[in-house]
Amino acid sequence: MYKTMSATQARVHFGEVMRFVTEQKEAVIVERAGKPQVAIMSIDEFERLQALQQKESWEQSLRFLEAMGKKVDARRKQITAPEPEDLIHRMREGQALHE
Repeated sequence: MYKTMSATQARVHFGEVMRFVTEQKEAVIVERAGKPQVAIMSIDEFERLQALQQKESWEQSLRFLEAMGKKVDARRKQITAPEPEDLIHRMREGQALHE
């Protein structure tokens, strides 16, 4: 369970809150009108969360690219390319390649 306090308490005792957060390695939840509004956490914890978020973003992008690659591969299998000799023959005859 996190320590919680009102915004007024956090403002009045901000130095103590900073000391608590850094020494205890525990976030403090600041409430306004009894509802959680913000969390005060150590810079180490903040940087850890940022790195985790970037890693998740990278992994999400990689999963998206893999899915798109599979769609492209599936689409390629549906398209039959003419034989090279046929293409050369069509080009020589002046025929459209998209018939």
